[in-house]
Amino acid sequence: MSRFSRRPLSALRGLSALLVLAPAALTPALAQDALLPAPQVLSAPADTAIQQVVLTWPDASQATQALAAGPIQTQVPDDLTGAPALTLTPLKRLGSRSAVFRLSRPLSTRQIRLLDAHLSRQNGLLRIEPDVAVSSHALVTYDRGSKPSDSYFSAQWNLDASSASLRGGANFFGAWARQTSEQPVTVGVIDTGYSPNNDLTGREFLGYDFVSSPEQSGDGDGRDADPISPGDYCSGTLGAIGAWHGMQVAEQIAANANNGLGLIGAAWRNARILQVRALGSCSGSLSDVADALRWTAGESIAGIPNSSTPVRVINLSLGGQVDGGCPAFMQDAVNVALARGIVVVASAGNDGLGTLSAPASCEGVISVGAHTYQGDLASYSNHQSTLTLTAPAGGNCKTLTDCRTNGLPAWNPVKGYSSMGGTSIAAPQVSATVALMLAEAPSLTPERVKAILRQTAVAHPAGSYCASQPGECGAGMLNASAALAAVAQPTLLLERAPDDATVPGGARVTVSARMVTASGNDTPSLYRYTWTQTAGTPVSPSATDAPTLSFTTPPRRSDGPLRWQVSATQIASGEVFTAESEIRIDNPPALTPASAPSGWGCTAGQTCSGQLALSDADGDSVIAVQLSGPEGAVAQDGRIAFTAGTTSPVTLQVVALSPDTGLRSAPVTISIPIAGATSVAPSPAPAGGGGGGGGSVGELMLLAGLAACGALARLRRPVATPGTGTKQGPEALRPQ
Repeated sequence: MSRFSRRPLSALRGLSALLVLAPAALTPALAQDALLPAPQVLSAPADTAIQQVVLTWPDASQATQALAAGPIQTQVPDDLTGAPALTLTPLKRLGSRSAVFRLSRPLSTRQIRLLDAHLSRQNGLLRIEPDVAVSSHALVTYDRGSKPSDSYFSAQWNLDASSASLRGGANFFGAWARQTSEQPVTVGVIDTGYSPNNDLTGREFLGYDFVSSPEQSGDGDGRDADPISPGDYCSGTLGAIGAWHGMQVAEQIAANANNGLGLIGAAWRNARILQVRALGSCSGSLSDVADALRWTAGESIAGIPNSSTPVRVINLSLGGQVDGGCPAFMQDAVNVALARGIVVVASAGNDGLGTLSAPASCEGVISVGAHTYQGDLASYSNHQSTLTLTAPAGGNCKTLTDCRTNGLPAWNPVKGYSSMGGTSIAAPQVSATVALMLAEAPSLTPERVKAILRQTAVAHPAGSYCASQPGECGAGMLNASAALAAVAQPTLLLERAPDDATVPGGARVTVSARMVTASGNDTPSLYRYTWTQTAGTPVSPSATDAPTLSFTTPPRRSDGPLRWQVSATQIASGEVFTAESEIRIDNPPALTPASAPSGWGCTAGQTCSGQLALSDADGDSVIAVQLSGPEGAVAQDGRIAFTAGTTSPVTLQVVALSPDTGLRSAPVTISIPIAGATSVAPSPAPAGGGGGGGGSVGELMLLAGLAACGALARLRRPVATPGTGTKQGPEALRPQ
């Protein structure tokens, strides 16, 4: 650990009563923000030009061999016909079986999907995914022009309980009153790194700097053991967030109490912070965040000393819109943390969209949106049915008109204390709550923590956007006191098979409910179970009065996701526990030759063409991508054309791909006789109906095992956690 490392002081004892009973003893709050300008709301992001991609192989040895071979040259199929060759140059290893490559020219996310379908399993390659730019999600800052003062505690409305005038409070006062343990819980803050703040004295450990780009790092080099932020502003960025974002997130969680400085961390009695740097000047890359997450969770990263500071919670107040869902390399990193019992919390993003940023879109993550003083969804907050819950942050209301825009106090060394909003500020409210929960019950699993937060959330108030759009804002608003009270109570958890939250039409789905206590699974016979379908096309379940529900999904996606609510009533006491499961339907596209091969009428030396029938049961767009075949063949709008050579037959392998969803069909092999050509024995198709590399046969090898295309499509989607699921896509990572 570097010379800047700090040993955390023991928590202040007996202070919660003082803070709850005598808040007026602290100095006045920030000025009223009724006169503040309305926060800007970001528009939907464009299809960002991707400059880096992540290539993944089935195992580490294949990745090592491929990296030793150096740059890869190929063509992007279909829409870049005639363009110069694309070069993929290796930049860095990512985990054990992935690596980041720089593209010789930027591609759109649609072109990345084409490239993935074109090169899948080339030389054993498993998948290609965009490495999107990321940045913090504190994009709404209300500058009050104020100077640092002794305390801004009374401006922290997030700590108070919900009331008629303050609907958005998270009731940390109540949680502190319930708190019996001061057991330290370390929260890993993966962000802009360490910035000095006297209000965090004795609360922080220094981690590592994972910003790999010297140009982006702002400190003159790439990855190193110094996670200290250079402390500059991001020119041109909304709110001029600067490099103190990680410190501002940390103070929301762990700032010292009653020290005459600043504010009070929501978990001030027991939280500690491990500062890990993954964001450089203004932004960073998702691949750097993935490595930082693995390292913070305790996994070894090649060339970097292992972390000596175990964490139980990881806060990610950053992200980027990703077209197609959580990238598999990011999901793999999340899974490392979850498997080690570490809770991962991520901000939803500030784009004002109905999709979540990555990594909030990853399965198993506690995804956090932002709500206002009045409890309405903040106008900038992303939202979706897969959102876990919302937490205090402030800003303009999405629906309510009589809305106070109060943000929460945050400090930076240039402007002093300002009122700050954004999902970046909402996420650490949840991370602090989790730290309180784990201090009381260290054996809590990530799955159970998430279930408790959902089951204890408070409903959004009447008239708010979330109240009028059920399911779009998660389970409700954070209630820290209720969550802390629930750690000793049974929790209702759901398990789904298949575990993917998105399944094709006609699939058989099973959802099982189980009650879990601190000592393990409770006895099913002690509860009475009732299942109720609350959304989607009605289906016929096997039973609705048993712990397990089984049904067949409708054929198409048209009527939206299927939602089921289960209630478990404790027979002895009558106490009722509830949970909800959502299943979405998405069918892969289909591809068949429109006519028999003999009907193509192909003659040696002349143009040969044939039509494919492309379809998608859900109405998604579909294109054909050639996996292997003669040099110069073109697959466009479902029609294949090439110049017939002097040998017969010609074998083509083609796959149907939906650029909207990333799903693809099983490959179709077409053997076409050529009139006037010399007959040769056709080459045997790869085992399982596999495909080839595509483009020039001289360039690319045949694909192996593409019969697993359906499985490959699932690899684009994260592993599902009971009762949740998501499908979004890649763009730019930024602070939230």
